[in-house]
This record gives sequence, C-alpha cells and structure tokens, in this order.
Amino acid sequence: MVAPGASGCEVKLRWLFKGQSWESGGGGLFRDSDGRVLVAFSCYFGEMTSLQAEVKALLHGVRLGVARGLANFHVESDSLVLIQMLQGRAKWPWVVQRELQELAGYSHLYTEISHCFLEANKPADRLAKLGADFGESVVYDSVLDLPRMARGDVTLDRWASPSFRRGRIKG
Repeated sequence: MVAPGASGCEVKLRWLFKGQSWESGGGGLFRDSDGRVLVAFSCYFGEMTSLQAEVKALLHGVRLGVARGLANFHVESDSLVLIQMLQGRAKWPWVVQRELQELAGYSHLYTEISHCFLEANKPADRLAKLGADFGESVVYDSVLDLPRMARGDVTLDRWASPSFRRGRIKG
C-alpha cells in the first residue's frame, strides 16, 4: 500500500482460473494513500494460460488507470513471475511480448512494482473471481458499487486485518 500522506495510488491485481477449465478472469483496484478505493474492475478473458491472464489483468488495470488520469502508482501482484518480468529479472515469453511492450511504455507511471502474497490480495482475488464467474467486464466507480463480499474484503484489507484461505481437510 502507498504510505499515508504520499501522492499516488496503489493498484492490486489478480488473475483466476474458473474450475478446471482454461476460462480466466482478472480483477484489481486502485486506492489512494489512505486505502480508499478510487476505482476497481473485474474482467473476463476467456481461455488462455495463467501468464497471459496475469499480463492481461495488469494491462487492463493500467489502461483503466490512465483513462482515469491516475499516475504514480504502486503495482502489487501475487504473480512473482510477472513482477520479475516487469523488473527485467525474467525473460518475456513470446506469447505475451506485445502486451509487455505496451506495459513498458507505461512504466513512467509506476513508482514501485512489488510482489504480495495471495492472502494479502483478497479484494483483487474476489474481483478476478467475479470476472471469471460472470463472463463480463465491469468497472466499479466507488466502493459502494462493489458486490457485497468484495466490499467486505476491501474493508478488512484497509484495516490491515489478516485474511485466511479456507478449505477442507482431507483425511
């Protein structure tokens, strides 16, 4: 998150596969330095690889930020491979070359690019799931426009409350 009082904003991004299919979605949100949501999105990408979906989610978010006049943002993603590619520490596969070249053209807008764990990215994860589940792209102009569960995730995240993954114990 951007330090309180700092200029700029934070964008958290996430991609998601729907079940065992290759259907994918992406989601993300921009926040100000106080953690308030400026704009959020969920989008559907169809069938593609996880890396393609990660890159598309970031590109979708950056384009949205540019369209909204946002700059000086801190990009966070739970995809370490994507972060390493953006930082020049990993090579770009040809399948995402065009998108990453476009993202490189926006690099003057990023103040920082960093990795975060999935548990620290719950609101973006929820938005990505919505994109994959409903098969459409939606832009949310305020926190009140977000679906109820996503609003709860945003509130808990803003309070720096921990998030846990739930699952069944096999046995």
